[in-house]
Amino acid sequence: MFKQLLVTFLFTLVFAVVGFAQPANDNCADAEVLTGIGTYNFTTIDATTDGPDHPNNCSSSGGAVIAVYNDVWYSFTPNWTGYAIWSLCGTADFDTKIMVYNAGAACPVMDGQVLACNEDGSGCAGYTSEVVFPVTSGGTYLLRLGGWGSAPPGESGSGTFIIDEYLFNGPPNDDCVNAIELFMDSDDSITVAFSTIDATTDGPLGLQGHGCFGTNGEDSDYSNIWYKWTATYSGGLDISTCGTVNFDSRFSAYGPGASCIPSVDQLVGCSDDGLGEDFLACPDYTSHDRFYVEQGGTYLISIGGWSGADAGNGYFTFKKANVYTPPANDNCADAESVFIMTPQQADQFDFLFNGNNQTASYTDSVAMPTCRPTGEFWDVWYSFNSGFNDSIELRFKINDDALVSDYIIDLFSDCGTPDTSASAFCKRTDQGTGDFQVYTMNGFPGTPTQYLLRVSSRILSNLPGDFFFQLVGEAYLNGVGEPALTSFRLFPNPAQNRINVDFGLPTSAWGNWEVQNLLGQPIFNSGQRQFAAGQTNLDYPVGKLPAGVYFFQLNIDGKQKTARFVKQ
Repeated sequence: MFKQLLVTFLFTLVFAVVGFAQPANDNCADAEVLTGIGTYNFTTIDATTDGPDHPNNCSSSGGAVIAVYNDVWYSFTPNWTGYAIWSLCGTADFDTKIMVYNAGAACPVMDGQVLACNEDGSGCAGYTSEVVFPVTSGGTYLLRLGGWGSAPPGESGSGTFIIDEYLFNGPPNDDCVNAIELFMDSDDSITVAFSTIDATTDGPLGLQGHGCFGTNGEDSDYSNIWYKWTATYSGGLDISTCGTVNFDSRFSAYGPGASCIPSVDQLVGCSDDGLGEDFLACPDYTSHDRFYVEQGGTYLISIGGWSGADAGNGYFTFKKANVYTPPANDNCADAESVFIMTPQQADQFDFLFNGNNQTASYTDSVAMPTCRPTGEFWDVWYSFNSGFNDSIELRFKINDDALVSDYIIDLFSDCGTPDTSASAFCKRTDQGTGDFQVYTMNGFPGTPTQYLLRVSSRILSNLPGDFFFQLVGEAYLNGVGEPALTSFRLFPNPAQNRINVDFGLPTSAWGNWEVQNLLGQPIFNSGQRQFAAGQTNLDYPVGKLPAGVYFFQLNIDGKQKTARFVKQ
């Protein structure tokens, strides 16, 4: 009996050691040294995951796709300067993912040390991987090989890979240092034919979330080529591949004074999925942007694709143009003040808050809409006080007969915090019916509290455009203070036949004025109008009013000035 138990124990121990032995190079610190170019066998079966996630590199669709699961490690030192290819293309039995780290990177590796990466290689069977990366003779590079997974534990398996010198006949301006210089024609424009086929990627990583590159996991211009230009004027520069190339394009511009390789901090313009000059979507995910340049400044322009597999040819236009002026409330910190009006005021259209986000940008530091959490957005901002309301009605009108514009509307407690009340508000007009939609926003505290309303469009699925809206409930004007007047006078007081009101404004502003009885009920409302900067004189006949106390109320941009007068 004892012998039988001993045999069983030894068998179990051997099975545990043999069946669950981790690869010798399972950990970064134990990276296998590759002796040179050639073909190598590998396995990731029973490997653990010890490398970082790198959320800004080589993400792809489906679940938690940022990790390289069940990874094994290699160390490679080339004896040439140029490019190396690391390929598992069709030679592994699972869905692979590979990463290369900068020369000299040490364990544990960091986000900023990623040199190149690939999840699905172009044309590679079985979702296997292949990457080309720049190398310097004598530099030591860490290679990380693992599997894709929508969630742990991820995929693993076995196969072979090759590591070799990569020679290609790519574009002459494939490398930043070989950027082709551009010269505009006499009409301050130029059209340039180009190809990115066989180009490698040497642009800076980290473009994700910079206004025109959304959080879709790809954060560089892939398979990119380079141009440089010295500005001959100060003003707007328009770059466009809108409908003129045969692949999903991207570009980014750096300067002034940018040098190779430019940093993300030098980014001055970029586009992924653009809108044309008519503000309609560029076909086939092509690109367009317009930005400011300084005369004498040198700018570097990188043109590439959405992923390493997006390459092709066509032409781009490069021309002088007026810079798009963003809305005054383009940024959260510059939110336009609006206010709550009564149902009667809304029904009579006494107040309308107009907006347009066609030339807006995205506030990168602010969370995406919870009802549309991915993509690239252009947004504008509004600030209001909820007053004594616990719910507020939002009336929203798409001001476009063709209904080509759609919007996402959400509520914020401050510039960094989406509203987290019991009924947090986020609505999409493309899920409603018609160009006029009414929503109820709930969960307000019933005491005067400041909130922010964001109106955004998701490029390209929700085009920007014109709109107007009203906030309807128990009117709350006093809580936002009096308008900034340079002078104010109501005379005569007491009055018999007419009252005159004279006031001054530092800048032009929208508003209206009312005459009210002692209960605050409107007797007369002027309707919404624009008051010019400087002095304005108003008069109103009071001869037919019964004797008593009345109020004159001036409403400017949601702020209120009230004066009491007596009718004799």
